[in-house]
Amino acid sequence: MSETKTKSPGVKEQEDLKDKKQWTPDKKQNEFYKYFITKFQSAKMERNKVRPEFDELTYEVDYELNKRAANSYLAPKQNDDEVRINTGTTEKKIEVIINELLTMNLQPEVMAFDKDDNELKNLGQDFSDIVDRTNQIERDEDFWQAFIREMLVQRAVFVEEVDDNYTITNRGVTKMSNPDKKIPETNKKTKLHMAKKKLLSGLQVYLGDINLPPHKFQEQPYLIKYYRIPYQTAKAKYKDWKNWQYVKAGAAKVDQPYGYRMNSISSDEVEEIHYLDPYNDEFMITLNGVMMFDDSVPLPYEVTETRRYNMIMVGLKEMGIDFAYYKCLVASAKTLQGLDNEMIRLMVRKWRQILEPPMGSTSSKIYSKDIWTAGAVTYGMDSKDTIFPLNANNQGITSGEFNMYNLIGQKTEEFIGAGNVSQGIEAKGEQTATEVLNQQRQFIKQLGLAVMAFMKAKRDLTYLRLYNLLENFTSSVGGKYNPITEEVDKLYQKFTINDASFNDGKRGKKIVQFMDRDLEEVEKEAMFDMELAEEQAGRPTRLRIVNVKKLRVLPLLWFVVVNQREREGTALSKVMFKDKFTQAVGISEVTGRQINADKFIEEYELTWQIKDVFQKTPVGQEQTAGAEAEAEGGQIMKDIDRIAGQTKTGDQVEEGIAAERGNKPSLNTLEGQV
Repeated sequence: MSETKTKSPGVKEQEDLKDKKQWTPDKKQNEFYKYFITKFQSAKMERNKVRPEFDELTYEVDYELNKRAANSYLAPKQNDDEVRINTGTTEKKIEVIINELLTMNLQPEVMAFDKDDNELKNLGQDFSDIVDRTNQIERDEDFWQAFIREMLVQRAVFVEEVDDNYTITNRGVTKMSNPDKKIPETNKKTKLHMAKKKLLSGLQVYLGDINLPPHKFQEQPYLIKYYRIPYQTAKAKYKDWKNWQYVKAGAAKVDQPYGYRMNSISSDEVEEIHYLDPYNDEFMITLNGVMMFDDSVPLPYEVTETRRYNMIMVGLKEMGIDFAYYKCLVASAKTLQGLDNEMIRLMVRKWRQILEPPMGSTSSKIYSKDIWTAGAVTYGMDSKDTIFPLNANNQGITSGEFNMYNLIGQKTEEFIGAGNVSQGIEAKGEQTATEVLNQQRQFIKQLGLAVMAFMKAKRDLTYLRLYNLLENFTSSVGGKYNPITEEVDKLYQKFTINDASFNDGKRGKKIVQFMDRDLEEVEKEAMFDMELAEEQAGRPTRLRIVNVKKLRVLPLLWFVVVNQREREGTALSKVMFKDKFTQAVGISEVTGRQINADKFIEEYELTWQIKDVFQKTPVGQEQTAGAEAEAEGGQIMKDIDRIAGQTKTGDQVEEGIAAERGNKPSLNTLEGQV
């Protein structure tokens, strides 16, 4: 074996790093380089200034102090006698607010209008469901937990909306699953993409104009995204790029004239800097000072007047119309938190002095504090020696000091806004829905800014998700032969939403399919028959087809509103259902109109999260009808797959654009008869 083959790949990589060529730009690239470095330095200098808005600190120092306060940082002792303590008041209050905001079921609702301001209800509902489905796919519950915490703790939180590519591997039959058979592993990789929200800390974003208020974030002249990543991570991402051959890890060397570093990094790190300029439609990436593009390139997303950046900036309280950052809860309360900690230290110190008071002696001898140990014998003491406490008037912790400590806690709570009700200290006895709602309203009043910021984030990120869907999810994902048209149809994205709400109030499965053409008559009939069969089988299903060609050419106006919905199965939803049912019975008795039993049964099952409590038809008939409908529905789905390409069909955009179902009435018309 040769020496090269026996070396560790990591060792060989370190040797290759030393042999990397020096990047030397030409005259035109050198002009670009100087321009971008000037922008980097300007943004960094403005953010790193000591400012009164940051309590006469730099942004980075303020960021670290806020982080410490939110985590109840326990500072080391300055001397041996110091009490090392942190009450954690701020941390606990922040946890309470996070829990309360997470329980708020804020749901964005998308509305679509044409150029004449006519609302396209079905299209808006379709995209509301698609947004909800894409949120499920990316599992954004974890994102929102991290987002809310960062929003409460820091002066700004940034979120980027991206089309993320990923790969799933189907290993098939392996030796592990068949230990007695020698079957080779068959790894089949499938490349997919999904809409995703990426959380960025305030340290990762440099603003082009720090004097522009945060609500005008989309008007920032330029932005800089900053990442410190390991060399191996950068290699996996950029190894196929032309200029990767010049990227060296670690700090810049003396002989590197084009090795700009924005901050200090370790020997195995790489600075990845993204420059975004929507006004000039200019984009650049540098890795440890090496430009990854030889020329200026446009931004990787479409720039519009309302979406110059594919990201948002969110915070709690604006600090002025001439400053870009917010003031967070921790920044408001950390001074009082420090006073709270100091008060505890003093009280503990005074308590210690009561238990072990400092002593004085009239003797010229020096005595150890161990003489007070039980059973201790001290030699050389004279009965004339006098030992006395130095602070005889110390009466321990007084009620006035306790009151002062409680006052500090109350003031800290006022700054943060977490009351006792939100922490679970509620009124005794059974509460009505009105009482619970009033408690929630009171909490929202206390945390109005936090709730508004949360709602703003939901709204603005839904707008960005719409842009993402229209840009990256309306393109063809494949093709399939259509025997009706005898042509190859392009296949498009499909979204399946379980437990969707229909226009008639029912709930079931909804399939939204993108397509680049109108449906053929046989496809319309197959769709209708499948919906009807699924309805008879007790599985309400709706197919919605969106024609992406018409979607692109129509001048549509999108609007997003965020509403709070009570989560099904919660205590409040159960109390509200009880009140609703009681009122419905009363109205029925007065008016003589019967209650729609099916409607209340469905809502009862949703509220208590249980199914099939009440029988709708005799058991035998239900099973027979269900089995027949299921078989028929399965065959119809196969027909649709055969005709339209694995249900990768498409849907028109609305009323005049929506596909008609031949001479058959729509399922919505027949739903009351089924």
